[in-house]
Order: sequence, then C-alpha cells, then structure tokens
Amino acid sequence: AEALIRWRDAELGDISPAEFIPIAEESGLIVGLGDWVLREACRCRQEWRHMQLDIPPVSINMSGVQLRQLGCVEGLLDVLNAYDVAPAEIEVEVTETGLLDTSAVSRENLVRMRNAGVRLALDDFGVGFSSLSHLRDLPIHRLKIDRSFTVECMRDARTLTIVKAVVEMARSLGITVTAEGIETQAQQTWMQHLGCDSAQGYLFARPMTA
Repeated sequence: AEALIRWRDAELGDISPAEFIPIAEESGLIVGLGDWVLREACRCRQEWRHMQLDIPPVSINMSGVQLRQLGCVEGLLDVLNAYDVAPAEIEVEVTETGLLDTSAVSRENLVRMRNAGVRLALDDFGVGFSSLSHLRDLPIHRLKIDRSFTVECMRDARTLTIVKAVVEMARSLGITVTAEGIETQAQQTWMQHLGCDSAQGYLFARPMTA
C-alpha cells in the first residue's frame, strides 16, 4: 500500500500532484506537507489495527528537501512512536530526482532510517537521472521500476534489455523489485516472468480513501 496525496480545490477542481508538489518543494512547504502525510498514514494504521485489519507496510514518499533536514529521522521516529507504529510497518520512498544532490546529511539520514528498521524504496527508477551509484551506495531495500518501462518493455527490445539488466542487478544486490503502473493481466504476467517480486497499478486497485 502507498499513501498518496491529492488536492481537490473547490474552484479549480482536482489539482495534480505533478503541479503542486514541485511548488511545495521550491517553497519549503513540502516539509510540513510531508509531516502531515506521515501522521495521517500512521493514524490510519492505528485505526486499522484497532479494527483488527492486517495491513501490509504502507509506503510514504519523502522528498529530497525533507531528507536534507537535520531533524528528519528524529521527527519520523517521534511520529511512529506517538501512534505506536513499528518502523517495519512503514516504508519510505525516495525518488532519484530527489537524490540528485545527495548531500552527506541525506545519506546519513537514509542510513539512520534503515538502522532504525525503516524500509527504504527507490521510486521511479529509470527516469531522469538514473545512477547505478545509488544502488551501490544507498541502503535501499526495494527498487520500483517506473511505469514507462513497464509499458515499453513489452513492445521495445532495447527497453526490455534494460529492464532485464536492472532486475538481475537488483537481485544480485539483495534488492527486491516492484513493477509500477500495471494495468493489464498481460503486463503482470510479463513483469513476473522477468523476475519482479511485486507490482502495483490499476489492475489491483485504483487510488482510494483510507
């Protein structure tokens, strides 16, 4: 499960995250926004537990701006503690673009999160600024192959070769692989055949409220 944020404005209607997240990052508002998402996800986990629902770990996206905050890890663990959520019950997703300028603080925060038992995922792998050094140097548990590769590798031999190489490389590094953007049974079968451990997409569920 992944916690996604949506903005429904009374006048403008649905505003895409692709539109408001970059502005939130540039303005610094992403720090407060990210904290709110984390708290909401943990509050929901707490409620689900009281309902005796067995929910898999919930992924929460964290921007590069948040990662560069000195108190990032303490803040995260304080929220988990406040809602009695174990570190293993959430997974922090970071994007490659968010790691573009991987500072010493960001790297240290990722290591400290992993040491605290929080699982880490590298989101949208393959778009923008893919760097194999991220796989080598960062304490990543899971790699998420961007949906554009999921779609293209079924019809383009070059893309297929890249996806095969990424899956094999991740496996040899002990990193699990998730295929994003699965919308058809054929895509699921195909990505499963290539060795992906899990998948997400509209085939399984559309975004929904808690």
